[in-house]
Amino acid sequence: MEQEVELNGRPVLRNTYAHLIATAVIAALFVVTLLVGFDLGVGNFSAPGSGLWPVLASSGGLLVSIILLVMTVLGLNKVAPSSLLFSDVSWFRVGIFVCSMLAFLALYPMVGFVFAAIPVAFLLLKHAGQAPWISSIVTAVIAPLALYYIFSEILNVRI
Repeated sequence: MEQEVELNGRPVLRNTYAHLIATAVIAALFVVTLLVGFDLGVGNFSAPGSGLWPVLASSGGLLVSIILLVMTVLGLNKVAPSSLLFSDVSWFRVGIFVCSMLAFLALYPMVGFVFAAIPVAFLLLKHAGQAPWISSIVTAVIAPLALYYIFSEILNVRI
């Protein structure tokens, strides 16, 4: 495995040991989520259990991770720089995303879903997604309120 492609003067991590390790770690996390989902009880589609959605989502993620692992080992994921959609990673944006998720987890028990989601959505839209101020503010307020209304009023799910 080697680093063959550069994008904006930086090496792309395709076909490297770092890419292989990162994909293996993500696959392992999907396995853990899959096991937790089974422990919650899957049920069936007509009477779903709490673990149905985690099992379905983690199965899909695990399948994609396994495909990426096989492609990396066999060297089949060599692509040209123009087709690397997500390789120009800004670690500042990644940091904003991680901090936003941690802030949501910290705020949620204290202030509830809507008031925890509004600042997190704003941070993600404005700073990580680089959306304009007005659309960031409007979307950050409307999206959590809409989700709250859909889940609590229409679907009768406590969030």
